[in-house]
Amino acid sequence: MFSTLASTQMIVVVTVLAALVLRLVLHRWREPLFLCAAVTAQALIFLFTTMAIDRNRPAVAHMDASPPTSSFPSGHTSAATALYVGLAVLLALRARSTPTKVGWWTLLVLVPIGVALTRMYRGMHHPSDVVASFLNGGACVAIMARAVLDRTLTWGRARLPLSRSGDEATPAGASAGG
Repeated sequence: MFSTLASTQMIVVVTVLAALVLRLVLHRWREPLFLCAAVTAQALIFLFTTMAIDRNRPAVAHMDASPPTSSFPSGHTSAATALYVGLAVLLALRARSTPTKVGWWTLLVLVPIGVALTRMYRGMHHPSDVVASFLNGGACVAIMARAVLDRTLTWGRARLPLSRSGDEATPAGASAGG
């Protein structure tokens, strides 16, 4: 079950649906952009890492068909971390009470943990594969939260306050003479 929650198809569907709901409910772009950027960033890092590091899967019986990528890192775990921890961030930010925040975090953080344990149990990954995936997904969430959700950062060109100098309006701090 946990492996299915982190399949490529499920990650794409849940990300798109969550982004649409966030946009429609909040009437803003920051939250859907954050979630899509975190999931996309982890996927790109996963892809480039598997191209650079060709690690064999554990030498045990596999309960799944092996995907064409290497064992390191776990794409399922990385995607689950980015998506479900990203959702936990967004829902905890919107929650009004501490018990609700704790509930969202607990529920949604258990998904990538369950995915990691399932992937190892099924013989698809070494423990270090899933640890690296937690780091990948978590780092992508943290970086995108800082870049996209932080309201102290402004997007676009900064607007300078105008001051009057003679008949011409000039940006404050700029000399009127050129």
